[in-house]
Amino acid sequence: MDKEWFDRKHNEELPRDEIMNAIQNGMNAGRKMKRRNKVKSGVKLSAWVSGTAASVVLASGFVFSPVNTVLADVPLIGKLYEQLNLEIGKELAASNLVTEINEKATSNGVDVTVTSAFYDGNIIGVTIKAEGEDLSLEAMDKERSPETGYSLAGSDQEQLPGTRTVLEKVKDGSYVAALEFELSGKELPKNYTLPLTFNLMANKKGTWKFDIPVTQLPMKKIELNASGASKDGAHKMELTSLSIGKATATLDFMVSHPVDGVEESVNIKVLDDKGRRVEVRGAGRATIDQNELLIKKQRETQLGKIEDDAEYLMVYPEVVRDEMPIIEPLNQSFPYEVSSLNGVFKAVVRNIEKKGNELVIDYEIVSSNNEKIKEDWYKQFADGINLIQTSKVIKTDDLQPQYNLLSDSPDSFLVINKSKELEKDHFRTTFNLDRVKNFNIDEYSLMLPFGNLSKDERIKLEPIKVQIN
Repeated sequence: MDKEWFDRKHNEELPRDEIMNAIQNGMNAGRKMKRRNKVKSGVKLSAWVSGTAASVVLASGFVFSPVNTVLADVPLIGKLYEQLNLEIGKELAASNLVTEINEKATSNGVDVTVTSAFYDGNIIGVTIKAEGEDLSLEAMDKERSPETGYSLAGSDQEQLPGTRTVLEKVKDGSYVAALEFELSGKELPKNYTLPLTFNLMANKKGTWKFDIPVTQLPMKKIELNASGASKDGAHKMELTSLSIGKATATLDFMVSHPVDGVEESVNIKVLDDKGRRVEVRGAGRATIDQNELLIKKQRETQLGKIEDDAEYLMVYPEVVRDEMPIIEPLNQSFPYEVSSLNGVFKAVVRNIEKKGNELVIDYEIVSSNNEKIKEDWYKQFADGINLIQTSKVIKTDDLQPQYNLLSDSPDSFLVINKSKELEKDHFRTTFNLDRVKNFNIDEYSLMLPFGNLSKDERIKLEPIKVQIN
């Protein structure tokens, strides 16, 4: 039954803008792709991992640098979540709502034990401990190993978003970590068996397989009929339901806006009646309905704990409009032009040349209405250009590119090695092709981030009140 439920959810549409932000952040590995005053979305997957002291990794595999620390002793469950800085587990453990378990699997001389589990709202969390005489993070193949220090086998777990902490060494020589997984769907199972199979633990390969049964903690669901709109009425948010768990909550809503070739995301701020901020943790499932004039997006947003004494919530929505990136095949007659969807900017590609293991692209950036472009915006545009395999691009009826990369290798992207300004408005970008076998210019396209050449337009919507008690 669990597998059938997972298969249904696997086929649902994932949030394109949040996924692309995660992909872009991961592929550029620390490169500051966006201007300081340019925020894509406050409702994105990366919000799951913001502000953590321990290193935390997106379940899709895009990572932040690990922190090498040694815990003094094997901590109690609540203390473990606290030291790994995972708020949900810490909150639930403080209320004795985390189940301590002791399921052990042994492979290649290493014992892996699942030590605790919880299921709150749509979040399932587990903690693990690994022990073995020769187990060592220092002995890992740093070039080929995941930065978490462990990996999961198969594709099921890889498709479930969430967070993972890196392995932390304990004074007794064992290693500990925590994982959270997000289930998605209107009707979540009350009882669920989470299948986990690890195939790498620090420097040891093996097979550590678990089936972890969990029961969802009591949850309160409130059907809503509240909405807010922009002053001109073109943008609207309708809140449809709020599900409140013990340490998490899920807000379902629909946003609608005109079809105009501009990428739109939504930031929300949530306060309770006593002025306490409710954390906006990330985005879940999304479905999109579109006709010639209007786009409707049914969204799910993950919230943090709502205090028991809260009477109502105030939701403050803000729409962020940003120019969509444009994808254009590389191999065309020079020079050729690539225009932004709003027609304000264009890149004139003067020449593309393969030199040894590098691909060199010369181009100009032109503004059609003499709009002033800041110097750092030029650099953000140049640094934000990527090569993408043309076969991975699907064109939709509205000509907005969609990206079918979730189950494919990150090698679908080639990250810029370097870019420089040759003269005013004239740039050269160089891609390193060492990782590409038999590079063929006919198989790749340029992805140009025209949104980096102008400020985001921000549209405030009316605040929305949600009565909860």
